[in-house]
Amino acid sequence: IACIGVQVEDVGTCFGSWGIGEGAMLDTFVDFAASMTRNHVVRWAGHSLNRFDFPIIRTRLIHHGHAQAHRLFAFSKWERERVLDLADDWWFPNNGQCPSLATMAAIVGVDAPEGSGADVGGQWARGEYDLIERHCLSDLRVTEQVCNALGES
Repeated sequence: IACIGVQVEDVGTCFGSWGIGEGAMLDTFVDFAASMTRNHVVRWAGHSLNRFDFPIIRTRLIHHGHAQAHRLFAFSKWERERVLDLADDWWFPNNGQCPSLATMAAIVGVDAPEGSGADVGGQWARGEYDLIERHCLSDLRVTEQVCNALGES
């Protein structure tokens, strides 16, 4: 995982693994998530959280020895209201695909995010961590704007 973006209120934060490694980045992110869920009822919102982000985060947490922490991102069917996944309502069961966040943004009249998640591997290899962080924070902004446009905030 190169980075995990989180927005609380209007402040976006990017937990990046460059310079510290994935395990240390996940330690910091888990501490943050645990403090948030301990002190607040958290509603996670994003694009394809249930099919991409949360499974990857859980897998990497287990890999790095966070056997209990992965449960922060494993929601039972009774807890699903705590997760707003834009992809859930736009998923096309006939082909198993969902429009990209950029496509969803265009449909609701919001500017697309900067860059693409598909670019992150190459940016990582070239040491372009500032571009990864910019893309991550841009995704947060666009996700919020799409949620607001859909009345999901």
